[in-house]
Amino acid sequence: MKCRRLEALEATSNEPLNVAERAELLRLCPEVAEKGKDLAFLGKAATHFASKPPKQSDLR
Repeated sequence: MKCRRLEALEATSNEPLNVAERAELLRLCPEVAEKGKDLAFLGKAATHFASKPPKQSDLR
């Protein structure tokens, strides 16, 4: 499975990726996808907590 970044780089680059560059991109693609999921979850959590202001009793 190729990640979109690798496909985009191959389509726009005049020079092909060397073996080390290709291996690094393939290693990093799943990590980037996981970080994107983490950011989406944290954004939803922040929205949830921002929509519910703390009660006066919780401020102490």
